[in-house]
Amino acid sequence: MNRAIDLLLSNPIKVAKLRDTVKDKRMAEFMSEGLELERQQRHLQLLVVKEKNYPNETDEETIRHKHLSLQKSIKSWFELCLKYMGLAAKGSPLVDVITALDSIQSKMRTKGVKKQKKQKARESTTALEEWPLGLPSALSRVELEEWLGSKHVNVLIEYETSLREGAAFDVLHAVLLTSDQLQSMGYDKSKNMKGYKYNTKAQEKLQQVKLQCNSGMVDWNAHCAALILMGTIDDTQMKGLPDISKEDTTQWSVDKNQLAGASRTTDGQAYTWFRQASLQNTVKGFSGHGTKCTCNDDETINARKKKRIKKQAIKKKEKKTSDAVSLNSAEDEDNNDETATDKPSWIYELNEHGNINTADLEAWIYEGNCVQWFRCEVEMLRWQEQHEFKQADFLRVIRSFTAEKNAWMQACEMLASEEPSKIGYLAFAREHITMMDAQIEQTTTRLKEAGYAHLLDLPRGKLLSSHLSRVRAGEAAMWVPMMVHSDVEVEQLV
Repeated sequence: MNRAIDLLLSNPIKVAKLRDTVKDKRMAEFMSEGLELERQQRHLQLLVVKEKNYPNETDEETIRHKHLSLQKSIKSWFELCLKYMGLAAKGSPLVDVITALDSIQSKMRTKGVKKQKKQKARESTTALEEWPLGLPSALSRVELEEWLGSKHVNVLIEYETSLREGAAFDVLHAVLLTSDQLQSMGYDKSKNMKGYKYNTKAQEKLQQVKLQCNSGMVDWNAHCAALILMGTIDDTQMKGLPDISKEDTTQWSVDKNQLAGASRTTDGQAYTWFRQASLQNTVKGFSGHGTKCTCNDDETINARKKKRIKKQAIKKKEKKTSDAVSLNSAEDEDNNDETATDKPSWIYELNEHGNINTADLEAWIYEGNCVQWFRCEVEMLRWQEQHEFKQADFLRVIRSFTAEKNAWMQACEMLASEEPSKIGYLAFAREHITMMDAQIEQTTTRLKEAGYAHLLDLPRGKLLSSHLSRVRAGEAAMWVPMMVHSDVEVEQLV
């Protein structure tokens, strides 16, 4: 919601009017929490549908925890609703907040009952994701003005419009990212995941990402419908943008076999705009996703198809009829794929379909890329922290082996000086000394091969933490590049 609040606060004149009308600064927070609760309800509905189709204990436990969390959140939000929306009179279009609070309190008290009552309480909480929150977009404006007054209703609708606009574009960016993630994960699953165990894990991850993508599409459609009901969609940048469907996220597939003439197929500027943030190109004049050059492409494609058909017919003379059917069906599939990828989806050409200009589109893309950059930076720091843990583990293991070796050496000296007759004890101690030497050598070799040989040369008394702080500050190298194996050497070692 940070993006939505930034959009709301981008116009100082609008903010001044809102402050003059409503003195409470928590109005935006109240509306933002309402939209977040609505999003959680939609996500919970998708989880419930998924669990009904594919029952499993993990989803059941997740749904149960989300129900409990949603109960507490809705309770606190309804307490704010009493302040901003007022009590619901008999026959009022507003939600009866008092009744809702009483029912939530009764459901939250059902923790200490027996199993049968718990089961009934659990069944009664399944309707929590369908609970009407009573946002201004869900009610008639005429009835709201009769109950709350036109000035108060205008403020509520103004806040909700701005917040929904920002949340909708955040959702659209998330849908673009998850569609890319689905394509790459599907390719990785088909090529690299071998075996039942790894295939099942990859399939579970795919289902999770699909659920996120579906949730994003449902959120976008819900925001569009709410703005249309409030009659404010023409005042936003979402004007002219339709609902998102599954077909809108289709892209040129990289994991399928290339068609004849695919080498002449180029991606449109819309694809490079959203994926690589190429701000040098102008937004106008998108060539579209999957556009083709017109330099005798039809002739070359037809010639290649004829050669391919002729070769297959010569190789398989005995199955002429089946070959003809398969070739015709393959040609039809190729034509369908070509026609499907020639026309780009509207989510890659917002400027042509929506009410968004070049500057706003650049700012939105730049912000989305900044968010992804910060996420990558956090992942890099987490990866660096794991490497620091491994360095400390290596040094601790070497010190432990060295201390154990010194202990056995002292035992040898004591046995040799005091009781020279115990030759078996001496042999046993020397065997352990040799074993510790081998362990120390092996651990040191592994540490050097990983590129951390300089850790063994640290001055006596210098802590590893001080060296790592210099690494984080950029004053020292994390590892020595010359000691790191190349990819070919690593494959040979494995």
